[in-house]
Amino acid sequence: MNFDNFTPIEETNINSNIKSSNGITVFIPSGYFPILVRNNENVSSKDMIKELPRLNIKIPAFILNTTVNTSYNEKTLKKSPNAFMIFRSNICHVVKNKFSHLSNHQVSKLIGQLWSMLDPEVKKEYQQQAENLKKDQQKQNN
Repeated sequence: MNFDNFTPIEETNINSNIKSSNGITVFIPSGYFPILVRNNENVSSKDMIKELPRLNIKIPAFILNTTVNTSYNEKTLKKSPNAFMIFRSNICHVVKNKFSHLSNHQVSKLIGQLWSMLDPEVKKEYQQQAENLKKDQQKQNN
């Protein structure tokens, strides 16, 4: 294959090419071939890649243009745990120590069964803890 428009550059010239902003500098791993796909505003890059003919060559992973969600608030809060999650976090290590042969899936099922058999008064205590955590979190964020 002939790639007349692609010229290897020396490592010492990489920074000057990047600073000049004349085109782009692309690093192509050994064993791969460069493939150029013309930018088309009406078709997404993913769809354009699907339309490429089936070639018997390796194509490296593609970095697609992404947009940054500017509405994201860095102070986004986690949801406070519900009663079951508090119960689970309290008892999980006990169950894992006692039944070390169980997988995580089996441990979760067992904890779910324990929760369903739990005395309603004890469940109310966990529900109250969850409610208190939720109120505390709301106070901190207002």
